[in-house]
Amino acid sequence: MTRATAPAHSDNPPFEVLLPDGGTLDAVVAMRTLAPFSDDAMRFLAELSSRLLRSRAIRKFPELMALGYWMRPASLEQLAKRYAADAGGRMVLSVARGMAFHIAPSNVDTIFVYSWLISLLAGNSNVVRLSRKETPQVDALLEVLTTVVTNPTHASVRARTLLVRFDPSPEVTAFFSNRCDIRAVWGGDAAVKEVRSVPLPPLSTELVFGDRFSMALLKSKGWLTSDAATRGRLIHGFLNDSYWFMQMACSSPRLVTWIGSPDDVDEARESFWSAVREELPKRHVEFSSRDYINKRTATASLAIEGSIRIELEPTGDVTRLWIGDPSIDHRELHCGAGLFWEAGCESLAELTPALHRRIQTVAHFGFSESELAQYVRTAQPRGVDRWVPIGHALDFDHIWDGWDLVRAFGRQVSISA
Repeated sequence: MTRATAPAHSDNPPFEVLLPDGGTLDAVVAMRTLAPFSDDAMRFLAELSSRLLRSRAIRKFPELMALGYWMRPASLEQLAKRYAADAGGRMVLSVARGMAFHIAPSNVDTIFVYSWLISLLAGNSNVVRLSRKETPQVDALLEVLTTVVTNPTHASVRARTLLVRFDPSPEVTAFFSNRCDIRAVWGGDAAVKEVRSVPLPPLSTELVFGDRFSMALLKSKGWLTSDAATRGRLIHGFLNDSYWFMQMACSSPRLVTWIGSPDDVDEARESFWSAVREELPKRHVEFSSRDYINKRTATASLAIEGSIRIELEPTGDVTRLWIGDPSIDHRELHCGAGLFWEAGCESLAELTPALHRRIQTVAHFGFSESELAQYVRTAQPRGVDRWVPIGHALDFDHIWDGWDLVRAFGRQVSISA
């Protein structure tokens, strides 16, 4: 992979260019936008999907396999048909905004690809700033991307793409922000605040994805009446949701809330966590000494702040704290790496006060789609942008954090005569 920095004698602030070789901001900005779901974009994503799904190096990383699966041609064609149908015969056309500047987070290595590719489907040219934090996942992904981007067949996409790295810097952020039509900021609240201090051009817009908190929601009676196969699938999905990113993804469950009578909740919890303890060692999850220390520190801090019960566990791989009330507001004390807060409610209605704006995803078990839809219509909770089955918390979707990203990365043009 060729990596370069802006020439020292140039007027540009220094940044590292990852892809493509010799790429420049001026070249990307100069390109005309593509039509939404253009043939160029669809061909590029088809080859990228194929290579990800066939790569031996990628198979070690389930999140990258999920990325390849998400961009399969059949899946994207269905998405394209949906947007074509949504026009409903009205003369309202979706067009690209221009150049999108994406700032990726450091805690979820691959989110930059989803942001970039959805923007590409919307027709935009794209500049993506990756974190300086290098990981095996990102290295493996960049190797595949390099192969696909340099294919002459995809010259159109290559000309509209610039992947860069640079240390947090208002000067460099401004260099890209001053030329963009939309800026997408993925990261914690501090990172969002820092980037937002850099102004955008008056006609540009912005999408921000700050700190969020997610939970698992289980109906205790549903668990107690499930057969062994159903329980096995649920535990498998729960561990995927929790440990792929060590609970650092915004959609990873950190709070586990049980719905049911106190007796049912106690019985369900006991067998559920027994199943977790049996399955987790098979995953070969790697914990660092720092992970164990952080969990002990978080537990002690929460004990000082409020009334909790520390549940006994044979190892530190799972740390459980019974907080009782799911509305507890000490999210900053949660360090991930297998730390689970637990609470119980007798009904969904009791849960409503806990579903504040910071709650992003509820991964659920034991509830029907109609039951949850009726609850949302009736209770109108202030938070929760996604309700998904346990095992799908980390699945990316074009509807994210309450945004329809395909539409958000584009603009709507109305035509009448």
